[in-house]
Order: sequence, then structure tokens, then C-alpha cells
Amino acid sequence: NDMSEASFDPSEWEGAGNSDAAGETAGTDKCGIGVTLHCGEDAMMRIISITHGGPADLSGQVRVGDVVRQVAGVDIAAHKKSQVVALLKGRAGTLVRLELEREGQRVSATVERDQAEQRVWKVLSQYSELHPEDFQDLDSSDDDNADSDGSINSAALHRAKDSTSA
Repeated sequence: NDMSEASFDPSEWEGAGNSDAAGETAGTDKCGIGVTLHCGEDAMMRIISITHGGPADLSGQVRVGDVVRQVAGVDIAAHKKSQVVALLKGRAGTLVRLELEREGQRVSATVERDQAEQRVWKVLSQYSELHPEDFQDLDSSDDDNADSDGSINSAALHRAKDSTSA
């Protein structure tokens, strides 16, 4: 049983137990695409989760439930999961081509690899642009009950709840 299936992102998990000179190159040479694979009873390699904000997610071309048929032109039918994960990984910024099967149809996807750390900052940055109200209280000494859009902020909500629960 391969431990990577329990990981949120196999690009972060694979090699964690290997101490064979992976340290120096692990940063940019071992970047994945933000998917978790599972090999079921039917020996099919399925994508069981996609990291939000990761390369596969941002590409819009990969879906949970897709069966992986080829990675970078290699037919993966007889490969172990660790071998498939190794094929998915590579230098940050490089492209990997996937041949997938979705609902009986063949689908091609090309995904750019990147580092998991970069994904965290991308997602946080995108979130902060879409939801600036969640970041207003960080540097604000204001004690108003309403945000600029008129909605009640969470601090005001807690004060209101505390005063009514007495």
C-alpha cells in the first residue's frame, strides 16, 4: 500500500522517506501537477483529488475520476503508482502531457508543473483579491460594526451574539 494516496498532493509526499540525495534537487526538479492518484481493484490509475489552485486545477483540463492512460507519451498500464508519480514530476515550469479517459472518451491535457509552495501563495493572493473584506481587520484599528459594503463583520457578529446570549 503506497502512502502517497493519503497525501493531499503526491508531489509533496513522494520521496519523503527516501534519503537518497533528493534533498538538493527536490525543490524545482521534483514538481508535480497537484493530483492524487489511486490504483483501484481494476488496476486503473484514477485521479481521486485535485489540489485547489494547483496546476491541474488551474488548467481546467483534468477532473476527479479521470483515468490516466499515458503520461508524457508513456503508456502507464503496467506501471506502479510510484512510477506514474515520477513521470508526472519534473522541473517547475515544464509541461507534461496526459492522455486521460473520461466517461469512455479519450481526453488530452497539457499541464505546467510548479512547486507546491508557489501554489499556496497563488491561491492566497487570488483569494485576497476576490475577498478583500476578509483581510480588512488585519491592519485596521477601526471598531465599527459594519464593513464598507454595509455587512456586519465577524467581530461585530460575535459582540452581538455575546450580548444576546446572557
